[in-house]
Amino acid sequence: MSLRAALLLACLPLAACGPDLAFDRAAARERRGALAEAADRFGAFAAKYPAHAKAPEAMVRAARIYTYVFQRCPEAVPLLEKTAREHSDTPWAEEARRALLDCPEYFPMRARANWIFVDSQTGGKNMRLEIVVSSASAAAADMRGAFYAGTQRFQDYKKRYVKEGWAVWEEDGKDRVPILRYPYREGNAWSAKRGGRRVEFRIETAQATVSTKAGTYRSCLKVKESQPGVPAWKYDYYAPGVGRVKTTIGGKGFENPNTELREAKVPEPAAPGGGT
Repeated sequence: MSLRAALLLACLPLAACGPDLAFDRAAARERRGALAEAADRFGAFAAKYPAHAKAPEAMVRAARIYTYVFQRCPEAVPLLEKTAREHSDTPWAEEARRALLDCPEYFPMRARANWIFVDSQTGGKNMRLEIVVSSASAAAADMRGAFYAGTQRFQDYKKRYVKEGWAVWEEDGKDRVPILRYPYREGNAWSAKRGGRRVEFRIETAQATVSTKAGTYRSCLKVKESQPGVPAWKYDYYAPGVGRVKTTIGGKGFENPNTELREAKVPEPAAPGGGT
């Protein structure tokens, strides 16, 4: 028997021999660290075999690499959206929704990330807030810290953040508020309750440039948070890869700085893992 005939016979019991081989080759590239090639192969697999059981996994694994290794959101986002919307009955859908919140990553939640915020008026003489991620997983993080007046610590900071269901949720006591929500584009609006009162959020722009004590950040989200009937509101600015960098107080015809970032240390994202 020829080698070709033997290979054909070996494939006969496996209806998906071709697709399985293509998937395995992409996974092998990923294991060897050839990540660009692996991402391209996973993406090509999903495009060629969209009905295959491993198609959502392939799209997520490609998107992980594009997002966390190369920061290539234009390639990652279509794969993640397709997985989240068209494969919602698979375990890959929720991971796709979480990953969409990281492309761009406006709210990093990696262990040991830390930030120092100061009041804009005095540069920290009146108020300083130090925050560190004390524990983190792929979907949640506990952040701890404290407020200082000069050298005097006067209030603890303790909040939990969760990425799920298209949003970044801030958990503080009994409140659970979506402070960011996908899609990250101008005009996206949503509402929630904080302290029993209705609050409304709106992305004013995804292209803000913000100057802070820590430096100047571009391509920032500018998110308005307001309460119906209250004539003043606040804006939070989020920079890709850094997180919240500035908060201002706004009203009709004015916007005044309130707090801003003085220092940030955010570890690089870990290399993407394999399949489950």
